[in-house]
Amino acid sequence: MNPNLGDFLTVSGQSITAAEGYRGRLRPAGHAEVIAELDRLLTIIARYACDGMQPSGAAATSPVPTRQELTTIGIRLTLLHAAQSMHHAAQTADNRASAGHPAAVDLRAASDALLAGSDLIHTGVSGSQHMDGAFDT
Repeated sequence: MNPNLGDFLTVSGQSITAAEGYRGRLRPAGHAEVIAELDRLLTIIARYACDGMQPSGAAATSPVPTRQELTTIGIRLTLLHAAQSMHHAAQTADNRASAGHPAAVDLRAASDALLAGSDLIHTGVSGSQHMDGAFDT
């Protein structure tokens, strides 16, 4: 059985949940590592939102946006702004070598799963969904 986008989204969600469950104190190296992984993850999520996922053959949008289209635009802008803010925080954080913090490891796994899902879409294996744009990080 071939993997599909949902498989990668499930793995990503599980990894995010695992990272969220970490309750220990972050030391400076772990803090910087977690911020860097959050930056990567949020950037990937923002790219997913901006590229959009439309079923093949979806109708063109109307000249006057609907409420749903305006909501989608707002979500995209919010994600882009959040990604930009997180990127700024990651750039100002003390960039130390990977400390292997458990939350950072889980966030990295979530990002990797989303990138694998993106690769699946771009290779056309998924077939049922279409996305335009690149997801290189």
